[in-house]
Amino acid sequence: KAFTHKETLNLPSLVHTREKPFSCNVCFKAFTCKASLNRHFFIHTGEMPYSCSICNKTFPDSFYLNRHALVHTGEKPHSCNVCDKAFALKSSLNRHSLIHTGEKPYSCNVCDKAFTCKASLNKHSFIHTGEKPFSCKFCNKTFSDSYYLNRHSLVHTGEKPHSCSLCNKSYTRKSGLNDHARVHTGEKPYLCSVCDKAYSKKAHLKEHYLFHSGIKPYACKLCDKSFTRKSSLTRHSYVHSSKKLH
Repeated sequence: KAFTHKETLNLPSLVHTREKPFSCNVCFKAFTCKASLNRHFFIHTGEMPYSCSICNKTFPDSFYLNRHALVHTGEKPHSCNVCDKAFALKSSLNRHSLIHTGEKPYSCNVCDKAFTCKASLNKHSFIHTGEKPFSCKFCNKTFSDSYYLNRHSLVHTGEKPHSCSLCNKSYTRKSGLNDHARVHTGEKPYLCSVCDKAYSKKAHLKEHYLFHSGIKPYACKLCDKSFTRKSSLTRHSYVHSSKKLH
């Protein structure tokens, strides 16, 4: 292979020898070429000299800018040779291919649970460390995953992005919409293993199981009478408050 620059000419040998002669004087991370070291410095300086001409988002490296540009063009040049699904990034294709191979190369060193990508392993590790690095800007509640933070933020914004196509009722969570949809379909997928009674919501099935177990977790503070359902306790409370249901 031909090279036009002396440093570039030396790169192939460094790749094979794994030699990294260029070190960062801040964090001591090492690189095979000076250009990579220069790009790395932007992490410490915060400088982002590469700007997207469409949305003005900035990046520390032209590589990340070019990768970002695919968001605007919609181009997906990397295709799976098994199912023909296409991706904008080669790394996304590589992660996707693990679905077909079943390979999970990233293992937790605490519980040996395995994952297809390193990001999933990193998020999983918070279970063991108890770390919750994602904080709500409204109430400072913290979460181990950005997904749960984004879902929680809907409580503050009042946004309900999941709408029923039949009655336009909206929900903050997709699971809430799925539960509601059964009102229209009449579907009751949750079956009691004791009496075969069916329910549209899993929560209702769990509540039903209390009848079979005899457990009554909702106790009245005034007379110690207990109930299997919270709604039954609420109705009972009117006995003490002299209120009547209408």
